[in-house]
Amino acid sequence: MNTRTALPVARTKSTRRPARVAIHNTPTIVPIVSLAPAGESGPRLSPAKAGDHPAIHRLLLAACHGPTPAEFQAQLDEPGYEPSSRLVVRHGDSVAAHLRLSRRTIHLDGLAASALQLMDLATAAEYRGLGFASSLIAAAERQARLQGVILGLTRTRAVSLFARQGWAVCGRHAFATAGARQILAHLEATSEGLIPDRDAGEAACLLREPRQPISVRPLRRIELPAIMRLYDAALVGRWGWPARSEAYWDWLINRGACDRVYVVAEGAETADLAAQLAAIQGYVFVREGRIVELMVQPGQPLLAEHLLARVCADASEQDHWQVRFDAAADDPLYHLFHQSGGRIEQAEEIGGEVFMAKVFDPLRLLAELEGVLLARHRAAALPKPLALGLEIQCGAKPGGTHAVEVARLRLVFTGRGMKLVRGSVGRQYLVLRKRDLAPLLLGHWHLGDMVEAGRIEASSKTAVQVARALFPKLPWWRPPLDDLLAPT
Repeated sequence: MNTRTALPVARTKSTRRPARVAIHNTPTIVPIVSLAPAGESGPRLSPAKAGDHPAIHRLLLAACHGPTPAEFQAQLDEPGYEPSSRLVVRHGDSVAAHLRLSRRTIHLDGLAASALQLMDLATAAEYRGLGFASSLIAAAERQARLQGVILGLTRTRAVSLFARQGWAVCGRHAFATAGARQILAHLEATSEGLIPDRDAGEAACLLREPRQPISVRPLRRIELPAIMRLYDAALVGRWGWPARSEAYWDWLINRGACDRVYVVAEGAETADLAAQLAAIQGYVFVREGRIVELMVQPGQPLLAEHLLARVCADASEQDHWQVRFDAAADDPLYHLFHQSGGRIEQAEEIGGEVFMAKVFDPLRLLAELEGVLLARHRAAALPKPLALGLEIQCGAKPGGTHAVEVARLRLVFTGRGMKLVRGSVGRQYLVLRKRDLAPLLLGHWHLGDMVEAGRIEASSKTAVQVARALFPKLPWWRPPLDDLLAPT
């Protein structure tokens, strides 16, 4: 039986709407593959079946000390989940290794890109060193290519394992911590400080001289469309944020990974549902003093402070002296944490864990980014016609030779738009390994840093200048709410 802890969300009957963005785990098309020498019986790689779930959970508990039963059940409840969303290596009657796959739609500044997230990679202790993990990753990549998936994503401590498969570090951990009481003191000391007011039945945070009532209260289920509206509005210009359907939002809330969800609303309470939804201008997901996700209507920074004040007040009462705030590196609330004497962490690796990515289909990704690249071309006032070549080193050629397989293409900008030309690079070009396409195209590094580190070679200074304009560093970030595990 699932014993997930319920959120303090008011239960109100609501009518269901069709999901606006579907997230499906397409049934796997990976065949059963023998990993034993020809003519011998032995381990086999195949999609999982429903009957494998208990064995998979036992393997994960032994190898990774998790997930909890509640979290494992939540994974089975995810919209679109199928047992075949997991790949396993069987040896006899036992599950020797496991990899979970989850399809995602990732926003790249307006482009909805298909992605496959690789999670929960584990091998039983007695089978390590036999290449099972590498075989699972390779099988997942083959499936992704057959299904037309562009990007691969993972969050892992097995950095060298994925690097050998052509993956690259792409993304940074970003969060801030500060004392709850120090934040409240700073807010109160400012000219527009916040005063928690708990006299009413619902906790409210009021400005000293509000233009209209502002309240912070638990989310009601009927108000889910307001949460979706705020999140979708925040997607503009974002890189790495996942699309979320209404069914997926329901799953995120029911998952039990967060213990509180608050909304901030302007105006007096009303019985009119449309007005009630329109009044909601922000929300926050909280887990034991950690702000997992906070969104407010653009241009309303004071509302974010109302939500922060409520979280800090709760943390003080529950003896959580520190408040953690997870957000993209450009979030303005980081400044407030800094002013409150807090610490800001923005690093590729925290506790040995990194984000990694791989571009499965570079040509298709570049073609789908045409509108974005044309906009950057115009913004930088680059001339037309203009061409930038890419020489992509894809690895050793088959057959045991030392020759490197190379793919060459050009991005050509003309008065009619942009086109991709295969087979040559022209005069201005970059040389890079295929694994470094992900940090280049997703904006993980400054191009100059990649050149200095020797990860990219440029034919000329002009090539570097053009590439800097076309491939700038971007606020690539993955919200933690989607991957936060349910507690015991």
